[in-house]
Amino acid sequence: MTRDSARIWGTALWFNLLWFLAVIYGSAGTLWPAMLALGVLVAWSAETGGNLRQDARMAVAGVLIAYTAEPVWLSLDLIHYEGQGDLNLPPDWITLLWVAFAICFNHCLQWLQTRRLLAAMLGLVGSVLSIISGERLGALSFPQGWFELAVVYGPIWALITPALAWLAWRLNRLNLPVAASTQPAG
Repeated sequence: MTRDSARIWGTALWFNLLWFLAVIYGSAGTLWPAMLALGVLVAWSAETGGNLRQDARMAVAGVLIAYTAEPVWLSLDLIHYEGQGDLNLPPDWITLLWVAFAICFNHCLQWLQTRRLLAAMLGLVGSVLSIISGERLGALSFPQGWFELAVVYGPIWALITPALAWLAWRLNRLNLPVAASTQPAG
């Protein structure tokens, strides 16, 4: 297994473990297992050739999306998360999921960076499957029903997912080293 494939498969594994830990423990008020999994995901990325600066940039994007997108469905009372406060802001465990999801666009979801239509389709379908799974595990509820949430949630994710793919692609292009043939003679 190459270093890149180890990074890709490892981040996929750690993200999925983080998802379960956040949903099961984070929604019950115990955040440290998901935080530990996020730390291991980032450490795994760094150890297998990932770029911590790029991951940090994507993590910031994840936080910004969490505090921009989540209030939409929270304020419309379409979703209620366990551990959610009164301010229509996402609980910490949801923010951790956004951070990890955004970081994955540098690793296990890197293949979506140039496949934005596919990213939109996966965002549309995957987001709805994710919230249904979270609801089945008792981490959230749909006060107005799952279909009403899916009608708003899925299309927003269909925009966010390719936007994150594009952002990772753009940030990675900005960070490319200058090729030797284009460097000025000196």
